[in-house]
Amino acid sequence: TVFRGDLQNAAAMVHLPDSIAVRLEYTNERLTLSVKDDGGATAQQSVPASLDGDRFRIAISHKYLKQVSTRASGDQVKIGMTSESGPMLFTSDGPIQYGVMPMFVQW
Repeated sequence: TVFRGDLQNAAAMVHLPDSIAVRLEYTNERLTLSVKDDGGATAQQSVPASLDGDRFRIAISHKYLKQVSTRASGDQVKIGMTSESGPMLFTSDGPIQYGVMPMFVQW
């Protein structure tokens, strides 16, 4: 679970014009978003988050993360997943849920 405003700001800050995937990694009560482009440029932002389950790292489309963070309602966004290669489910206080498939990237 992460605050929607934090997720929205972090998604905006890690955008690089030539990057497609954003990497999400949860460690030490923080969700870290990072991107790399083909030219070697990187951007990273970390926000407070809580987790029920194991640490994870997964990559998804930056476009979809930005859509989820701006269209979700309420103060918090819950990120659900069963594995690092399976679909993710983003939910918030509203009736809309977002399913997002992960992207395979080199870490």
